Amino acid sequence: MTNKVILIVFSFFSHFGMAQDIKGYVLYQQHEKFGNSEGASENLKDSNIDTELLKQIQEQFQKGFNSVFELYFYKHQSKYQKQESLEPVKPNSGFSMTVTKDGDDHVLFKDIKKNETIEVTDFYSRTFYIKDSLTIQKWEITQETKQIGDYLCIKAMQIIPVSKEALEAYEKEMEKSNAKKTNFLTPLQPKEKRIEAWFTPQIPIGHGPSRYHGLPGLILELKVDKEVFLATKIVLQSKDLKPIEFPKVKKALTQKEFAEMKKKKYESLQNEDGFIIIEQRN
Repeated sequence: MTNKVILIVFSFFSHFGMAQDIKGYVLYQQHEKFGNSEGASENLKDSNIDTELLKQIQEQFQKGFNSVFELYFYKHQSKYQKQESLEPVKPNSGFSMTVTKDGDDHVLFKDIKKNETIEVTDFYSRTFYIKDSLTIQKWEITQETKQIGDYLCIKAMQIIPVSKEALEAYEKEMEKSNAKKTNFLTPLQPKEKRIEAWFTPQIPIGHGPSRYHGLPGLILELKVDKEVFLATKIVLQSKDLKPIEFPKVKKALTQKEFAEMKKKKYESLQNEDGFIIIEQRN
């Protein structure tokens, strides 16, 4: 097995010139479960939410949420965004529940050669451009392999320790939570992030879903805590694939500046019990 992995990785380097001309796109099925769904359900039982709505919320938390993302890559550049649903979701019992998170409404451009990212996102009816350097990702390539569709994949791991800033933010949130009369979600204590990626040297490019990159092959499966991305469709070398047009940015924020701006905005919207919006349609 060890020799097999070494030969596969060596094959990537020997065909590196070919990698410069690879173009295509991947559709990723993303599935995520909320880690604190039980706590949320218990807290909601003490609220005045309609019993039927509460039941549907609990069921949705247990099942998790699915989305489809598209990664379009052309040589060393890529464009990543959520795929819009073609059909509107029809609510049951006269009401519906929609959950969104950071990253669902943005378009992320990556240039591995220039080591930079440009993110275009809307926030409170304004469009922002966030320009920053690619985060250096330290992968440990293992000897494990498995087949995903037509591609032989190798497992790589990455462990990100808890930062001092994350611990301090958690402590502040706990103080606020303990002071509230009603809590929708109890803050989760931060823990180290374990990332598992399965990449294929048969497609020797360093792209992957979301902000993940830097492996000697395209990432076909990615697990980050309770979030999973799985490639369901791959198209390569089609004549219809055109070079990626990066947005022309005159004024941009860094990731840190954008995060601080969002934090201040959310804090300004919170009341004494926290910022909670639950829409019920009769």
